[in-house]
Amino acid sequence: MNYLSSLYKDSMYGDLLDHNPFLSIAIVGNRASVIYESIVQHEDRSVHFNAMCVPDVRSLLSTKATREDTSADDGILKSNWCSKHLHSRFSCIVYEFDWDGIITSGMSGAQLCSICNELTEYVRSYRSKVVFILVTERARAAVDNPEDAMEKLRQEIKSHFDGAFEGVLPLYALGREQESAAHLAQTLEMLAMGYHTEELIRISGKNPPSDVKTVRCMFKKGWHCLVLKDAKAAVKSFRAGYDTLRETTSLFPAMEARVCATLFLRHLLHAAKEMTGILYDESYYRLCEEHIIWLGRASHPCAGENNSAAFFLRSLLIAECAEWLAHNTTDIPSSALAALLTTCLLAYKDALGIKGSVSRSEQNITPPSFLGVECRLKPHGDLFSSRAASEFVMKRVRELVASLSALTALSGEALHICARMSLLLNDPEGALSALQRLWELNAGSYRVAEACHDVLCRASVLASAGTQSKWDEEMVCSYLSLVFGPAPREKQGFYANCFRDMLKQVELHDIRLVYPRRGHFAPFTVLCRFSSDQSDSSTQPQLYLTFFSAAVELFTVDSISVTISHSQGDAEPILSSRAPAPDTVELSSQSPCVTTMPLELNGHGLYRCVSVRGRVTYAGVSLVVEWQFEGSGAQISETPLQDAFSQCPLFSAHKPYIHIVKPLCHVEITVPNCPTGIEGEIVSAEIVVRTDVELTGRGSIALTHISNVCEVVGDAFRESSVSHRNAAKVGTRSFLVDAPSTLSPALPFRVPVKFKLVRAGKYTLPVSLSYESANFSNVEVVQRMEVHVLYPFSPTFTVMKSLPLELKGEEDKPQLEANKVVGPFSALSVPEASCAFVHGEHHKLVHPREYLNDDMTALQGKKNILFYNTYTETKSCADLNISNGENIVLIATMKCQALFGVELLSLNAAVSNGATLLSLTAGSLPCHVGYLESLTVVARFRVSKTGKFPLGFLRLLISPGGGTQRVVSDMSLPEVVVDDNPLALTLTCPSTAVVGMPLLISCKVVNKTETAQHCVLEIENKEESVVCAATHWSFSMEPHSVYNTQLTLQPLVAGVLHLPSIHLRHASGIIFGTVASCQSDSQRICVLPF
Repeated sequence: MNYLSSLYKDSMYGDLLDHNPFLSIAIVGNRASVIYESIVQHEDRSVHFNAMCVPDVRSLLSTKATREDTSADDGILKSNWCSKHLHSRFSCIVYEFDWDGIITSGMSGAQLCSICNELTEYVRSYRSKVVFILVTERARAAVDNPEDAMEKLRQEIKSHFDGAFEGVLPLYALGREQESAAHLAQTLEMLAMGYHTEELIRISGKNPPSDVKTVRCMFKKGWHCLVLKDAKAAVKSFRAGYDTLRETTSLFPAMEARVCATLFLRHLLHAAKEMTGILYDESYYRLCEEHIIWLGRASHPCAGENNSAAFFLRSLLIAECAEWLAHNTTDIPSSALAALLTTCLLAYKDALGIKGSVSRSEQNITPPSFLGVECRLKPHGDLFSSRAASEFVMKRVRELVASLSALTALSGEALHICARMSLLLNDPEGALSALQRLWELNAGSYRVAEACHDVLCRASVLASAGTQSKWDEEMVCSYLSLVFGPAPREKQGFYANCFRDMLKQVELHDIRLVYPRRGHFAPFTVLCRFSSDQSDSSTQPQLYLTFFSAAVELFTVDSISVTISHSQGDAEPILSSRAPAPDTVELSSQSPCVTTMPLELNGHGLYRCVSVRGRVTYAGVSLVVEWQFEGSGAQISETPLQDAFSQCPLFSAHKPYIHIVKPLCHVEITVPNCPTGIEGEIVSAEIVVRTDVELTGRGSIALTHISNVCEVVGDAFRESSVSHRNAAKVGTRSFLVDAPSTLSPALPFRVPVKFKLVRAGKYTLPVSLSYESANFSNVEVVQRMEVHVLYPFSPTFTVMKSLPLELKGEEDKPQLEANKVVGPFSALSVPEASCAFVHGEHHKLVHPREYLNDDMTALQGKKNILFYNTYTETKSCADLNISNGENIVLIATMKCQALFGVELLSLNAAVSNGATLLSLTAGSLPCHVGYLESLTVVARFRVSKTGKFPLGFLRLLISPGGGTQRVVSDMSLPEVVVDDNPLALTLTCPSTAVVGMPLLISCKVVNKTETAQHCVLEIENKEESVVCAATHWSFSMEPHSVYNTQLTLQPLVAGVLHLPSIHLRHASGIIFGTVASCQSDSQRICVLPF
């Protein structure tokens, strides 16, 4: 369709393809062009006018006569129907009156009658809208009574004009006045839209007598919907016409029906795109795909159609539909886009391949009366083989090749099409670029190799002389790919003869080809494998080379050599070329060959076979072929030959690398068995290194140093910043001692070590040996040494509860003697029993945890330290019922664990929050405590907090073994559980009182203990305006009993007064203090006047 539109000089086909037709109007008058410019300046951006400017109505009628179509009704769609509605059938006619001339000279009735009669003749034929305008050069303000003038003219026109007109409008200042010009543009838009709406209704009311008429009506309705910007109605009309045309295809010539159906489809798809968009693999996308397939089935034109022209036009229609779908589909995958563009190129290729009677005439031929009948008309059919047709197709091919080549993921077929079409464009470099991309896909079939060879031969002929050497190399590789590829003997022989002929014409010296080369078959394929994946330097490995080929004829490979790379660590690999014995290998598709190559690999490291080179002699032609292997474990590119020979017994795995290592040796490290000591001691140990062979090199022994826990001391060790693999990494440091340069089996290496034991516990310390040997493999050995650090003393705690002393009066008791402690009328009552709380310190070896106890506070947060923690186990014979405010006595019996005893210099206690140290007794200090001797410490505490909490710890300053060293050892005191107050006091009082009237406060006392309690209530009154009857009294309570009493108060003044404070105490308050109290003075009561 685009080709037909560009082929003819007339705009008929272009008007048919226009998806956004404009509104056609006619402007009659001497200043029509000025009026049109003002309309265009004020038109809506979405609406476009096309106006024909004529001086009088007679010119408009003559245009109508020349545009009238008188052709026979023998086609589907008239080619000039859209052009008539755009250029001769105007939706609205604007007639200009010179307002200034009418005012000056007036206008006769005969003149107005003639104008109206001419307009009536036109309107009756085409049902156009008519509007009259009064044009003046004056501005609106300079015109007197414009409404009267327009009304007068309206009445005169109405008396002479036999038809409807839309009124009379003013146009001031020749259209420069914005308001009148904009009003005129809006009125014309409304009238034109109304005209097309009426035409649409008129066409919809028709009942076409035939299928041809139905198709025409559907096209007309769809076109009017396009003018009205109604995409939904346009889709509906064009789809109905398309379906009707497809159902009745047999009634029309093949190509005419397909051209008309393509026009319907293009308008349908464009309207659908404006409405919802064309989505990939949706209904409209599939409709266009099915239409392309339907176009391709038109292989046999109908009688009377030019065969070449029909095939040419069919190819162009397929290309245009596929290209439109490729560029207008939303979210189309790259593969689908490439397939559509490939379809376009194939269609254009078919069009260029059609041979017809070439006409070089450039005469201006008008379009036929009906769309798509060009194939049946001789003058039109010849246009398809003209120079213009060829230039049109070549231009589209050039654009499509550029678009397709810009895509990244293309199939082999698409790349091959790009290469062949580049040849048509005389672009050999583009053809070679497409072939190289095709070879990168590793398309390994022989048929593809032949197709690429054909393109390459054609491109080399078009190549310039300056790039001939590059093309010669590509041609050699292509010929060898066909000579040695998997093909019958005759085909291989044919290409071998062609290759020899090429070598006679082109002088090539020292032909050297490197493989693998994607998309090409090599003269031979080689796989290499070492005798083992790993070996030590004392053995000599073998390299196995397996050769195989697809050539039918037997050929030889000689002068075989390999290149070996040697690398150690991160160093650059060193290349060395090695050649085996001068054996000649004979190869064919039926006889693969394996050759063995002994290698002397001196030095350890990674050895890799980088390449294999050999000279091939075939049919009198000699060339050097080199196979290169990328990476130490690289596999060669997959080819059909591997599949063919994968079942061959001689086929082996391709592993072109081997690791040469040093011989192994046995080295062991012996550490002392569980060194033990107390805090502050320095213990000695010995580390022994033994080997079974003579080692030469350098190395070191690393010891773990844990600060403030277990520290390495001595001048022989140095601190290292190197992190060892098996050493602790957080909270520790490594200390090294150098190993000797020679380790002998007869002379073990001994290292004396001293550890300072700082913190009690059981720890596992890594001891590692790292040795880099020059004659054997490197050694790294790790042993773990367990160290026991004991407390200087092993304590046993006894906690006793100090019960109150109760004094009772005895009236009938005689006077006591003077040496008695108590008074004459008192007796001392002593508690019957005292409960004991025994706390034993036990150390146990446990796994490292995510937390550390209070004894390891220096290592908090360091969770990956490789040592074993200690914990304290508690045993008790009975639980004490300790109440808040009571006193307890702690007796610590500490047994010395130092073999040589310790000197205790000082003793202090750190008490936790909630306890108060009343006294601490340990005898006379300093003192010496021998091994297994016991030291008794007595401490007296008062607890003032409820719950479970530790009492604190004892800090001992000791000197182990009686030396001068001073060590601080902290010993944790046990935890205690303190209950709440044994007594509870509750007060109840009213919220208001009256002056002078007694006020009663209820007191409720609860005994929560298992023993009887003797209590005292005390009243502390700070308010003089409140009088209390009693201020002190005592009472006794049985276990778990309740005591109720009342207090009588009498307020003396009115107002807000403070209540007195009430305190509940034990009868032995001197010892225990306040047990319960109610600070009621903070409470207020409102006293009302009497």
